[in-house]
Amino acid sequence: MVNYRKISQEELEDLTLENGRKLLLSVGYVEDGSYSDRDEYDNGGYYHYDQYYTLYNNDEDELDRVSFVTIYEKTGECSEDDKFIRTYWNSLYV
Repeated sequence: MVNYRKISQEELEDLTLENGRKLLLSVGYVEDGSYSDRDEYDNGGYYHYDQYYTLYNNDEDELDRVSFVTIYEKTGECSEDDKFIRTYWNSLYV
């Protein structure tokens, strides 16, 4: 039987995307998707981009999911022009 280790919010709290990603992948999480609600906002609106990491068991049941959230202010047509606001890790309850 495999012992799955869930990573707590506190363990991720002060980590960068790169360091958090390394930690999550090292204990069996997989990077499995992203989401942005940018298209729902006009210029000047704040939106988020989430990168998801999920822990599955051998039966492919989802055991845990966390996301790295980046907040931007929409400033133009291209996302490359948007203003970075902040980042944080978010534990999503399964």
